[in-house]
Amino acid sequence: MDELGCDPAPVSRRGRVVVVLVVLLLVAGVTADRWQRDRELDDLLDAVVAAEQLVRASQASLASLASYQSALLVRADVPPEARDSAYANLARDAARWSPQLEAARQDVARSGALPWHPDIRAAREAYVRRADTWVGVLTTLAERPDQGLSGQTEVTRTREAAQQALHAAAGGDERLAELGS
Repeated sequence: MDELGCDPAPVSRRGRVVVVLVVLLLVAGVTADRWQRDRELDDLLDAVVAAEQLVRASQASLASLASYQSALLVRADVPPEARDSAYANLARDAARWSPQLEAARQDVARSGALPWHPDIRAAREAYVRRADTWVGVLTTLAERPDQGLSGQTEVTRTREAAQQALHAAAGGDERLAELGS
């Protein structure tokens, strides 16, 4: 007993128990947050890889069609009806890809990230901007195919920004190689 009439031994044991419990809770919290962050990153990268495959497929499809129809699109001696038909083919192809890409964009936008995972949130928003830009290019091409693929500078800028943000969030994840980054 001390001079106040308290037994210091039980307080000391309780204090140690509290410290151990606090440490265990902190370890559990950090572990749970790490698991949640990994899950968020997995969801984001899976959605981005799927969306980027659609972007590349649409680019290849449009490039192939434009190459196939190039004589109709650029030669001066082509009848207007033939040129209009070639533009209509490009417009249909662009319109065909737009809904698929918009759905993929929404999948990326729906991937979750907790407020204290700002790198994942920034990567998600950067890729959504990249997808928005490409959908905008396709929409313009579908509506005005004679304007060609306008907006390529913005497409390149948003692609590079998305790649940088994804690298910042995912580091060395092997799925980044699938994105060509």
